[in-house]
Amino acid sequence: MRVILQPFSDLRLGDVLHTALLGGYGTFHTFQAAIAFVKQSGVRQLYEPLQQFIQQEGHMVRLVVGVDQQVTSQDGLSLLLEAVGAKGQIWINHTEGSIPVTFHPKIYLFEGIDSALLIIGSGNLTSGGLFTNDEASSVQTLDPQNGEDIHLLNEVKAAIDRWCDQSQDNVRRLDEEVLQQLVIGDYIRSEATARSEAQSEGEERAAQRRKIQGDEQYPRRVKFGRGFERRRPPYKSALRFPLELDDMGEDIDSMSPLVQILTRANWFAITVLEGDLPQKNSSPEIRIGKAIRDIEPGFWGWRTLFEHDKRRDQYTRIMRIQFQNQIIEGYLKDFPAKKPDGTKSSADFRLGSVSPIVRNLHQEDDMIILMVSDDEAFDYIAHIVYKTDAATYDILADGLIQHTRSKSSVTGTYKKYKYMRRI
Repeated sequence: MRVILQPFSDLRLGDVLHTALLGGYGTFHTFQAAIAFVKQSGVRQLYEPLQQFIQQEGHMVRLVVGVDQQVTSQDGLSLLLEAVGAKGQIWINHTEGSIPVTFHPKIYLFEGIDSALLIIGSGNLTSGGLFTNDEASSVQTLDPQNGEDIHLLNEVKAAIDRWCDQSQDNVRRLDEEVLQQLVIGDYIRSEATARSEAQSEGEERAAQRRKIQGDEQYPRRVKFGRGFERRRPPYKSALRFPLELDDMGEDIDSMSPLVQILTRANWFAITVLEGDLPQKNSSPEIRIGKAIRDIEPGFWGWRTLFEHDKRRDQYTRIMRIQFQNQIIEGYLKDFPAKKPDGTKSSADFRLGSVSPIVRNLHQEDDMIILMVSDDEAFDYIAHIVYKTDAATYDILADGLIQHTRSKSSVTGTYKKYKYMRRI
């Protein structure tokens, strides 16, 4: 057994969950959890590994979540539904009555044929609970063939079964309809609403103090410092989340012009591998990948802005890109898994006919930025951020997701990406 003590341990709860979902601790077929509170900031940390896990044949995800005290947010549950899709199960457990009850467990359980991983602690499915709060969690590997481990495993699974027992009137299976009922019933709120209400309540309390104390000086508050250094969550990305300047730890006036522009834009970043660099007798294309595209198809206009070539079963979008001082007429193309003659095809999604961009790439891990354009004359604005430009690169690379399906055969480097949207 190992104990994770945030912020002192090298690993944090989020690191362990992320690694376990991607198979780093063994082959698991089932992931279950009982979690008191869920917020968007936590779900977005595990969004991609959750999707990858549940999309595998024979895999199952079942989560039971509390909605007490309006801590769990509408945004968090909505994104969690999206992450697990139709194959996953999310249950809401909420008890009402004369005795106050809060659904408050934090249990994460992975099961495989040969082993299981049980995590019990204090961390909720929030960015703070996973990475930056002071939290404690025990991590125990269980052997399904060992008598004591079997007993513990069955005990935990039975508790989760009871918390998800829909024959009880305090349990509901979450779907879009139930999500809206929770909003209407004021069990959950959007995070924007919660922030606005908290600000209003703070201003109201301050006004009340002024009314009571008049012009007298307020008593000095007890002051506390920052304490131990906190490491940022490493996996943050995904479109629909704002690029928050506080997360970057920089004053906007000191940022590079490109970073300042991107704080007000919707954009996508991807690093390049050997195959994307300039090569003789090779098409000037950047491989995006269907899995990356499908995380946010709307960014690419998929499929609404694509023409379908039925003979080749290819989808193509012709679009214009501003790069440096020129306009490039490029394309986005979806290649099928098989050609018309039945032979294997690339089954890929690529940005093509972008020779000026490709020619300007220098090395693996150089980053291409595509920003949605507000100008009707072109669709995207492209930038290259070189790995050697450390000041800008390090800021924009924060939160890149490693794409485990795309790896350089030369250096072993993985392609990395992220989406960012200004709300």
